[in-house]
Amino acid sequence: ALGCTVEWSAATATVTIKKGNDTIKLKIGENKALLNNVSKTFDTKARIKDSRTFVPLRFVSETLGAKVTWDSITKTVIITTGAAPTSLPEGTKAINGFIVPVFPPSGLVVDGGYLS
Repeated sequence: ALGCTVEWSAATATVTIKKGNDTIKLKIGENKALLNNVSKTFDTKARIKDSRTFVPLRFVSETLGAKVTWDSITKTVIITTGAAPTSLPEGTKAINGFIVPVFPPSGLVVDGGYLS
């Protein structure tokens, strides 16, 4: 979703993420990464759980130029890249930079207007 290529090296337990001229290398179990061969430290570690590799979402997203915010009410991470989607999924609409369902399960119709 961020427009990156991701590679995995089992031999070194390293994830390599590339976007444009930027390359991030994260080693499993470490709280540091190489960004274009410069060491960067972050507050958590890349890890593997249930055969899935997890990388620090905020670090990777912000390093690649995205804005990351947390909505504590809905417990949702919001990542904004500034790039407009080329097409929207069927049944959705872009409103104020968010992609929302036009007819959500609640039955309320989303139209981008204000409630009066």
